[in-house]
Amino acid sequence: MRKLTITILMGLLANAASADIVARYTMGKDTVVLSYRDANHIRLDTSRGGYSLISGDRAVAVINQGDRQMVMDVDQMGAVLSAMRNKPDQDRIPQQGDVTITGTGETREIAGIDGEVFVINDGRQDYSVVLTNDPAVVKAGEAMAQFFRRFANAMNNEQGARLLALDNIYRNHSHRGLLQAQGLQLVSIGEEERPDEMYSAPASAISFSMPGLLGGNR
Repeated sequence: MRKLTITILMGLLANAASADIVARYTMGKDTVVLSYRDANHIRLDTSRGGYSLISGDRAVAVINQGDRQMVMDVDQMGAVLSAMRNKPDQDRIPQQGDVTITGTGETREIAGIDGEVFVINDGRQDYSVVLTNDPAVVKAGEAMAQFFRRFANAMNNEQGARLLALDNIYRNHSHRGLLQAQGLQLVSIGEEERPDEMYSAPASAISFSMPGLLGGNR
């Protein structure tokens, strides 16, 4: 009986270890679902359809086009966005010292999780966020920040530079779990089993490529 109990417990622990973190957020009228296994397996789904993936060293967006799907490399998307805008004015690119996160002393509960209210200044304006040090929310926040870094590095514009400056100071902060910020709010977070194929772009999707930008898809 004791051996059976130990075997069952080991099986439960193994299943718990393999479960992915799944966080659901509202963003205006939309819903965003983050699935996170590790730094090489991250997925963001939106209620409008389509999703974004980090799979290994590749990041892609999967876009619905009628009854077809199109896969676009994040670095190419960034190159397109960068080409549509002016190059950043070097004087307007914030340094890490330009970005501040200041506690207000106010607390707020979001999705049943206690958080603290902070004021962030990104070198241009102030805005309020609710952050927590809850371990699961911190992991979800770090996964979402990884998406932001990939897009920001590719964009090569002022907006991307500000995201990177914010990320540099935010990643060392004691409270890195995002509960609420600028229309984005956590609704629920837990662990769910996600199949491996969720973290891969569909093989049947059309691969979007723009010759001359980064030499094609990575």
